[in-house]
Amino acid sequence: MNDPIDGFFVGNLEAFLKKPLDALVVDPSNESLIEKHLGPLAYDVDGELRSSDEAILGRAFYAAASKGMGKPAKGRYRPHASLSMRGNFGQSFALRSGTEELGQISTMRRFREAYIGAVFTFFGKKYRVHSHEVDAVVLTDVDPHLKTEAGFYTVLNTRDIFDGYGYGEFEVHYGSLDLAMNFTGYKLVDERSGEAIHAGGTGEAHYENDLHAFWINVPERDETLTGIGALEHLVRVGAMFVIPADRFDASTHSKAGNEPNEPTASYYENYSGGIGIAKKLFEVWPTALQKGMEVAESCRCRSGCANCIEPAKSYNISNTEIHKARGLALGKELLELVDKGPDRIFRSGRMVVC
Repeated sequence: MNDPIDGFFVGNLEAFLKKPLDALVVDPSNESLIEKHLGPLAYDVDGELRSSDEAILGRAFYAAASKGMGKPAKGRYRPHASLSMRGNFGQSFALRSGTEELGQISTMRRFREAYIGAVFTFFGKKYRVHSHEVDAVVLTDVDPHLKTEAGFYTVLNTRDIFDGYGYGEFEVHYGSLDLAMNFTGYKLVDERSGEAIHAGGTGEAHYENDLHAFWINVPERDETLTGIGALEHLVRVGAMFVIPADRFDASTHSKAGNEPNEPTASYYENYSGGIGIAKKLFEVWPTALQKGMEVAESCRCRSGCANCIEPAKSYNISNTEIHKARGLALGKELLELVDKGPDRIFRSGRMVVC
């Protein structure tokens, strides 16, 4: 695929062949996920937990089951079939072309990429989104030279802060966010001419709460305001090398300019309650940032490209506004401060001097 991680490994095969095995990211404490498993658990243990089960289930799952597992299902009914192998976070929609079901898509991806009228690519083939059904997205064939460019306006609000450190004028945090994403319409573009041949879309909105996230607050200076978009994607690219997660498991966002609070680059999970990715990134973010910087510095482009830091789809900032050199300067400044150690720590609900 034409993305930074594949492009890097194609040009650096030794790095791929000699890299250590990934440390798996698992967080079994998501309350929403636990709740969905209580019925099958009650069935499996016939409604009776043993103290030794805690070693298997984990503390959070065992505690929840002890309080509210309920009675096991009776008769021939087995509740296990109601659990989705995709994690059961929100609703999944079938991708349907004619009578053929091609695959599944999540609620957030349907909103972002498979809105009605979108040119949607699935396993290398382009389709046009014809309509939305209760449980499916209906696709039709489309001219392969067409693409759609959508507009979104995203607002992230801090819900809770779990941990954090301060490094001079910078701060890094791990916490949870609430998201509101507004769809502002799309353009249908002929890639051969670059001309927009149609515009459409209605003002829809999508909301997600309690999204676990890692974010960096940077100082309000001219060079940081223009480099924040690149810093966002340096973290995004670097995280792919150090955290084993699907590229659809997390998203990124950066804000600057006239919005409240400090300029911020955020990396947030796409699942309410978290599955451990943001928590892991908070532990290894200097390594992720360094790896993202190595990818950008080794790329021959001057200002950023698809094999470097530019995303295939950016929902909050245009690729033309991603300044590679300024993002690298921000990353270098931050990592130099990290080498000296934090001067502040998040404790008892606020930042205090170490």
